[in-house]
Amino acid sequence: MQSPSARTTFSASTSPGPRFAGAASASDGGGILSRLKRVKKTGPNSWTALCPAHADQNPSLSIRVASDGKILLCCHAGCKTESIVTAAGLTMGDLFPAESKPQRRRIAATYDYAEADGKLLFQAVRYEPKDFRQRRPDGNGGWVWNLQGVTPVLYRVRDWADADTVCVVEGEKDADALLALGIPATTCAMGAGKWREAYNDTLKGKCVVILPDNDTPGQAHAAKVARSVKSCAESVKILELPGLPEGGDVSDFISRDEQPGLTLRELVDSAPLYEPPEHEAADRGLMCELVDVATYAMTEPPEPDAILSGVFDRGDKVALLSKSKMRKTFFASQLALSLAAGQDFLGLPVPKRRTVLFLNSEIKATHFHRRTRRMLEAMGLCADDVAGQLWIANTRGAAVGIDWVERSALAVNADVVVFDPLYKWTSGDENSVADVKPTLAAFDCLAESTGAAVLYVHHDCKGAAGDKDVRDRGAGSSVLSRDYDAAIVLTEHRDDPDAAVVGFLLRNYAPLPSMTALWEQGCFQAADNLPAIARTSANRSQYADKVAELATQGLSDAQIAEQLGCDRSTAYRLRKRIQGYATD
Repeated sequence: MQSPSARTTFSASTSPGPRFAGAASASDGGGILSRLKRVKKTGPNSWTALCPAHADQNPSLSIRVASDGKILLCCHAGCKTESIVTAAGLTMGDLFPAESKPQRRRIAATYDYAEADGKLLFQAVRYEPKDFRQRRPDGNGGWVWNLQGVTPVLYRVRDWADADTVCVVEGEKDADALLALGIPATTCAMGAGKWREAYNDTLKGKCVVILPDNDTPGQAHAAKVARSVKSCAESVKILELPGLPEGGDVSDFISRDEQPGLTLRELVDSAPLYEPPEHEAADRGLMCELVDVATYAMTEPPEPDAILSGVFDRGDKVALLSKSKMRKTFFASQLALSLAAGQDFLGLPVPKRRTVLFLNSEIKATHFHRRTRRMLEAMGLCADDVAGQLWIANTRGAAVGIDWVERSALAVNADVVVFDPLYKWTSGDENSVADVKPTLAAFDCLAESTGAAVLYVHHDCKGAAGDKDVRDRGAGSSVLSRDYDAAIVLTEHRDDPDAAVVGFLLRNYAPLPSMTALWEQGCFQAADNLPAIARTSANRSQYADKVAELATQGLSDAQIAEQLGCDRSTAYRLRKRIQGYATD
């Protein structure tokens, strides 16, 4: 969380909602004011309002439009600007001036998701240029731009609840097109790959016909739905429509057929029943192989393909955990560069050069570029050392999913795929087992289909990290802390503000002792002279008193180092944080 005085500058724009159809102007706070509550004008082009990112009772959000059209947002309770924008139903792009944007988003269609009795639960909102968001009624005639507390349902349940046969398509537009022809049809919100087991109850006892889009995500989605509903449906079919172009869908078929209703009914009737592939175990790890234990007794297991010796192998899932501002992205980047160069990492052996796909989903591409160049220099590496071994995908704001990641990993023959950070690749509530498990299952499939290790960077839960067991680190559902094969955790060092205690929790290898990594001259270095003592709520206050006492005595860095039992450079860094310790 930002400090109470933190302020971030962005540019004004139109919003994605219908009330932002015109150009942004200073008179309405760039359009953001209509999304906020208890707005009060405090001066020329400035206002206060309730912050939508937390349970605000007294207006703590300041909004100001600068003379050049930029908007200054400041939550005095410390909420991040990204959180404020998301909670208001906007995106970062919506904060740029209208004249600076080549295209202005507009609502093209809204799709109601309601219970069988017609009660509206939420809407899927389609924009042009193509994009989708979800919103729910706020009970006062407005909208909340998230699905918090909403149990998702299938589309237009009321229109097909009594039907014996129901078509499942990918997208509301396709479902509407079929229903217009008198063919019962539905879909799930948020597109391919978002099917939930909870939807199956609505389809219990029905003949389910799945019509996939003609692309890899569509076919994977169809297979997922078929496997999911097979246990409860009367029958299941997957109907691949003939003559579709690459990426084509039901709507394309309808537009090209002279009698689409008649043709579709004939195709549905003649489509074969779905049966799981005989060798589905090799198809994305969806089934398992039965092995006679005698085989284990008579054969040697294959040797693991170690990525970082004694820590993790190809095909493993790895979590990198730490609180904010612990340089975990730098840590992940340095690990990736070390693997790419075949260079030992903090004293841990890297057996050979590896190919790494690094998905940077949080930092702007230009800043990540600059950081990477600096780290290469700090590590003493040049282009030839890592050429063809480390591939960067700057996915911030990009419409890519796990299927795209899989294809990219296979294309570069990746040994490791890094997701930084995890929350950019999940949907729903990270505290919900039901919302977290699909992402972890997708990582399992990715590791199975590519053979690569999957490493995800994740933030800590609230509280003093040093007080917690490694198993309790990492925000969100406890499923996250039980799923990985290896966890690497960074904790503040008790004595040195530029050092981190690196701990490990390993499923497949013997325990490793914690070590100290010191951030120095642009990269992490193993610091054998600093004992691996993590900062806790107890020793933090004790150490603060000692530092404050030494400071009042006017001791030099060398004298402080002697008193504390550390080296002079550590003492120097400690002096920079004396005031911070004293006021914690």
